Amino acid sequence: MKRFLCRPEQYSAKKVFCILMAAARLFLLTALVGCSERSLFTRYKGNYSWPVTSPASKKEVSCRKNPLQSAQRSCEISIELEQAFWKKPNMTKCKLLEKLPNSILDLQDIKLTEENAQDVVQHILYLLPDATLDAEELEIIARKISDIVELADMSVTLAETVLSILDYILLQEIEDENFRKITDCILRMTEEMGYKVLYTERNISVITTSLALLVLRPDPRLFGGLAFGITSYNRGMDLKISVQENLFRKALASVFLPKSLKNFLGIEYSDPDRRSKIQFKFFGTTSLFLDDSLTMERLKTYVVSASIENASVQNLNEPVTVTLHHIDQNRGNAAVHCVFWDFGKNNGLGGWNTSGCEMEYTDMNYTICFCNHLTHFGVLLDLARTEIGVTHDHILTLLSYAGCGASSFFLGITLMTYLTLEKVRRNNTSKILLNLCAALLMLNMVFLTNSWLTSFNQPGLCITVAMLLHYFLLAAFTWMCLESVHFYLALVKVFNAYVPKYILKCCIAGWDK
Repeated sequence: MKRFLCRPEQYSAKKVFCILMAAARLFLLTALVGCSERSLFTRYKGNYSWPVTSPASKKEVSCRKNPLQSAQRSCEISIELEQAFWKKPNMTKCKLLEKLPNSILDLQDIKLTEENAQDVVQHILYLLPDATLDAEELEIIARKISDIVELADMSVTLAETVLSILDYILLQEIEDENFRKITDCILRMTEEMGYKVLYTERNISVITTSLALLVLRPDPRLFGGLAFGITSYNRGMDLKISVQENLFRKALASVFLPKSLKNFLGIEYSDPDRRSKIQFKFFGTTSLFLDDSLTMERLKTYVVSASIENASVQNLNEPVTVTLHHIDQNRGNAAVHCVFWDFGKNNGLGGWNTSGCEMEYTDMNYTICFCNHLTHFGVLLDLARTEIGVTHDHILTLLSYAGCGASSFFLGITLMTYLTLEKVRRNNTSKILLNLCAALLMLNMVFLTNSWLTSFNQPGLCITVAMLLHYFLLAAFTWMCLESVHFYLALVKVFNAYVPKYILKCCIAGWDK
């Protein structure tokens, strides 16, 4: 059949010949003998017998436990083998012959197979609201999910149910040591699960209330960089994931993979199924990433991860760009650190590590990191600089206003005195002092009215106030310098110290910025 596949570069006459030969081959395949009768014994859902079925068709058989529903099985055509074959049956609508126990602890003896995996995880999700989630229950849940991940294939529905279980557990924000012991297991299971999900589209996304997983298989020849981003998220709801070729300008969390990663995608393979997949995950809760070794730091953002199937991506020349929005604004201007989750830290419990990641930019709302590898990323806030409390902040504000107010009052008195008494302001020393007092008075007045002016929420007004503060502060410093120069000329260099138009030159230097 491969000899008759048409290629774009072939001549039109040969294209017609290829199409005719392909149609003839397809006609011959449809005329093949269909799938023979097949019996199937299942331990948990009973025995099923599938009758003779023609190629490229589907048969339905009533469920043993609930006859109103049916199990489905398709008879497919193998082009390479030129024969029909049975696909795996879909028995998700058929109930188990025996009911599952009403306790998570009693599920430990239930063996998971492809036929009962969906029923077991759905039952666990049903039992979770009444569970205590102690060490034993958490261990059983982790073991069952691990058994599911070891299955050959995983449907999208099964993956959604598993993520829903993890989503429920993470939202409980369990912080004891027993939960810490299964952190590594949960992260590795979700990683492996993403690559086992079966899908027919270009990509597949599995989203719960606080977890998101996206898997796609790009064409390495066309790969010029790829960005994953969470465009919308409100804790426990409204989680949206997006993919684009350029960096996200507005995203709560995003990872941009550079063009150089195309070498890890299996560019040498012409068969798309042999090329590697890319996986992106978002964790909308931080309870899974607790590091006991941290003393003055805490996780400031949600966690994102990116990986490539069957590849260990490290020491990249072109860094991976990770942009993370702060959960709470960094109003205290505390130091931040770009970190990744190190599975080997804290005796295998995991912890945050800064190796290979550096902070490129940060402000009150978000941080941009450059990393030379792929893993789970986050941003730590350094609490060594403790933020000022509300009470202390109020006291300091009152002291600042009182000091500036008193300074403005006496500067005003000084100016009025010198301006009123003409004899006092005749010499150069008094004139320089008047200019210095004026600069300091204007600086204080702009500072005192700053809070009131910002209440108007006008960007242009805020820029003007900032410019005036900067200008009068420089003017005050300049007049202080000029006064020191004047004292040097008057007290040290007494003779030959005449400067023509002395005060005019001082005013130009002091006020012309």
